Amino acid sequence: MEISKTADQALVLLLCLADRGTQTPIELARVTGLNRTVVHRLLATLHARGFVVKRGDRFGPGPVLLRLAGQFEPTLRAVARGVMGELSDRLGETLVLAVREDAQVVIVEQAVAAGHLVRVQYELGYRHAVTRGASGLALLAFLPAADVDAILAEADDAAQLRRKLADVRAVGYATTHDELRAGAWGLAAPVRDGDGAAIASLSVVVPTTRIAGADYAEPVLDAAERIGKQLTATAPAAG
Repeated sequence: MEISKTADQALVLLLCLADRGTQTPIELARVTGLNRTVVHRLLATLHARGFVVKRGDRFGPGPVLLRLAGQFEPTLRAVARGVMGELSDRLGETLVLAVREDAQVVIVEQAVAAGHLVRVQYELGYRHAVTRGASGLALLAFLPAADVDAILAEADDAAQLRRKLADVRAVGYATTHDELRAGAWGLAAPVRDGDGAAIASLSVVVPTTRIAGADYAEPVLDAAERIGKQLTATAPAAG
């Protein structure tokens, strides 16, 4: 499918603002490699539609993006939010909810405990390959076999990944450390639908200095199961 060059350029600007915060048109042109005239024209259009805001000579993400973000996986996020907040308070650590988008996972909800000065947290919308991190592996391990095969067909280390996925299936959760962020350890369990397929992953992310002696597997597995059951219960009946 052919993409629109102009739309793609506008999205590049929005992603740059999401990653870097407010920027001037000159800074955006330098970072993205787009022509300055193109950047000015796109910013004018995005500003008129509320996708960016202007403060002096700087631009940042606009209110329309918040409205759009609120419509992404609303039922899943609403169901998970209470469970995540409760568990985050109990463990004193950050909880992250991620969903799959093609060969990537995207963080769609987060509960950050305030009990520690040093903690791990991510920006909502942060994405990474589904073959990396505990959140990715917990999702990938419980996808339909055809989806797993398609994703691994593009991976350089498919054999090693298959072994990792077998280990994840055996215990029901994935653990990784220092893959996405140095000094961070994560444990993730799949959130499954009524048919047992993974629709999301729930992770606890912890500085590696605090994992010794802590038992995270059972509470995260229990919370993921609760979210899955509540989603199944709220799903509209077929027919």
